[in-house]
Amino acid sequence: MDNKYFFAIDCGGTNLRVAVLDNNLNIVKMEVIKSITDNPTLLYKNIKELLISISKEVNNEVHYIGVSICGVVTNNQVGRCANIGIEKSFDFYSKLKKDFPFAKIRIANDANATALAEASIGTNKDVSNSIFVTISTGIGAGLVLNGKLVETPFEYGRTLIQYKGKEDELEHFISGGGIVSLSKINGLKIKNAQEFFSLVEKNDKNALKVLSEWINLASMMFANMQLLYNVDRYALSGGVMKSSKFFLKDLEIKANEKIEKWNLKKIKLVKSKFNQDAGLISAGVLALSMK
Repeated sequence: MDNKYFFAIDCGGTNLRVAVLDNNLNIVKMEVIKSITDNPTLLYKNIKELLISISKEVNNEVHYIGVSICGVVTNNQVGRCANIGIEKSFDFYSKLKKDFPFAKIRIANDANATALAEASIGTNKDVSNSIFVTISTGIGAGLVLNGKLVETPFEYGRTLIQYKGKEDELEHFISGGGIVSLSKINGLKIKNAQEFFSLVEKNDKNALKVLSEWINLASMMFANMQLLYNVDRYALSGGVMKSSKFFLKDLEIKANEKIEKWNLKKIKLVKSKFNQDAGLISAGVLALSMK
């Protein structure tokens, strides 16, 4: 059974998922635990243990490992990953190579990896230029131009903006956690984005006001991306997208209003094909690319 399966690691700000995928990128077996933050050594220990455990379950040696991680990655080297508390860097590659010496390993920023997967076999496979955006614990984005991944730290969520006299990173207003902060600024106290959208569903006046502010800020992000890259389509994923019925149509309209005076392609926002499995599938695409 050697080499039949590929091992995928999705290291996000909320969950760590390790899975075995087949040649068609179907998930054969998956394990999910909470991501360890502020302790990359312990985080790697969990990754190693899950890889060993899951490889035994499918009776398959580890020969191909793809890693999708929420941070800056250059040539397999992991740099700052703010959402899991890695402030400078951590050498996951060398540790994986030491513990799995016969494995081929490829590590990429999660959004970059998913942008490639969506462009290769997902929602954006029929267009040449596309962007993948995840709206979850943070904001991630990956860019594909002329069918090729632009491998750059596309940390769009770190873009600085001004909101009500406060300068901060974009994701601190429009990510899942950002919705909590945005609500607080506007006088609405909530614990998480799930509670927020529950209030929206009940037509809570204050929640609807915050939603309008959120849509305006998020539309600026997509308008600015379109001004820079003029892509054919955006594929969206992440925890916040579970509530997309409350905002996706209005968000697309608002974003297009902001670019209507330029002769650009219409902004098209669609759900990604892989949705909550995007990180795993993209890690699988990385692993499969080394076969």
